[in-house]
Amino acid sequence: DEATGQFYLHIFFKEQPDLNWENEKVREDLYSMVRWWLDKGVDGFRLDAINIISKPEGFPDDPSTDFEKHTSSIPFVISNGTMVHPWMKELTRETFSRYDVMTVGETSATSPEDAKLWAGYHTGELNMIFHFDHMGVDNDPNGSLGGKWSYAPYKLTELKRILNDWQTTLEGNAWGSLYWNNHDQPRVVSRFGNDSDEFRTLSAKQLATTLHFMQGTPYIYQGEEIGMTNVKFDSIENYRDGDSIRFYEDMHVDHKRLSHEEAMQAIYIKGRDNARTPVQWDASANGGFSPEGVTPWIAVNPNYPAINAEAVLADEDSIFYHYQQLVALRRGKLKDLMVYASFAPVDSVQVPHNEDEAVYAYTRTGGADGSPANESLLVVSNFTAEEQERDFAVLSEAREAGARVELVSSNYKDDAGSTLRPYEAKVYHIVR
Repeated sequence: DEATGQFYLHIFFKEQPDLNWENEKVREDLYSMVRWWLDKGVDGFRLDAINIISKPEGFPDDPSTDFEKHTSSIPFVISNGTMVHPWMKELTRETFSRYDVMTVGETSATSPEDAKLWAGYHTGELNMIFHFDHMGVDNDPNGSLGGKWSYAPYKLTELKRILNDWQTTLEGNAWGSLYWNNHDQPRVVSRFGNDSDEFRTLSAKQLATTLHFMQGTPYIYQGEEIGMTNVKFDSIENYRDGDSIRFYEDMHVDHKRLSHEEAMQAIYIKGRDNARTPVQWDASANGGFSPEGVTPWIAVNPNYPAINAEAVLADEDSIFYHYQQLVALRRGKLKDLMVYASFAPVDSVQVPHNEDEAVYAYTRTGGADGSPANESLLVVSNFTAEEQERDFAVLSEAREAGARVELVSSNYKDDAGSTLRPYEAKVYHIVR
């Protein structure tokens, strides 16, 4: 501050100063503010970047070189410091525990074992956390750009390994969150699926099914339920995300490491504005987000005439209604299985699950936490645009034993048996 000659720490943008949690008076004022909102009746809090509140002694320098500022390692160096859990227990004790609310923390660089401390059933901290492990599955660790900007097509086996690890480690110990999208990530149907006109609807449904039958609380980000996609603006002037703008200036303007086209291509794939364009309500001007003649803060994705809320509500077979069906199953007849049953990846007859780069399959088996012991679910999901042949012993054995097998969710109108069609996702309910 030029007027006072003082400095303040901001790990992120200068508009986001870090509070000094070591100052007891600061913590007391913070807790008072939280209670003020809770007294107004809010239902809960999302605690942004909460695991970096405890800083290491000495305030170490960022080891990144100048042209790598956009991939600063500091947020990860300072994650999960020594005082973070005592302070979280204090925060919860002084605020959240006195109200009927839900809490979720955003925690980068956090492992499943760390999550047991953050969201363990008896730790007295948060209800759940957002982890980042699967959000780095398409980063190229050997890329020249560093961090998220060095892109490499993800491997399904690695995505499965991460999700499986979180499912099995947290089971019985802590509660988890389930998400594909948020305000910092690309649109999932463009990232992990297929956003072409031919496959976008099938792919979006397939991704939703894969996630929603896991244990944890599913989060649906705005526009996900209508299949919104990544956006490609021609000029950096159309972008508003400071992270993307800084990357472009570093890599193209200042250091000339990338051409305009190369820098923009990286932003098209990983830029945060992919998730921040206005929700597409209808086919009118600005996608119905703003009246005609008004310029929104950021432009609407040009595909809004075809992809919008009005269109999906008029289509009984749309992505929106598939999401509704998934939510209804979790709240209805499959509640105990979808919420409480044990998770396990499952091999097909053709390919072991940890070698299968095309299909994700897992079971939810009843018996845990009061879920019906004679029931289970088999979830099978094809992540490719090609047909795949997969047979599962758990299914054939159940039928041979006379169990009732019902197809309870599918993104196709019929069941092709062991043949999985492009981006097909289906769920069998088995009752023995």
